[in-house]
Amino acid sequence: MRALRDCVMFLQAQKLGLVVLTANVGDYDILLQLVPAGRALFYRQK
Repeated sequence: MRALRDCVMFLQAQKLGLVVLTANVGDYDILLQLVPAGRALFYRQK
């Protein structure tokens, strides 16, 4: 279910021309490989 939410958020942001801000590098890296036109900005939690 978590992966589905990530996919929906990623695709919705792409449709609206927005950038997803996330610390979830693993899942969004896969999504960016599948949809290179999408945009995600990663941050590291301390």
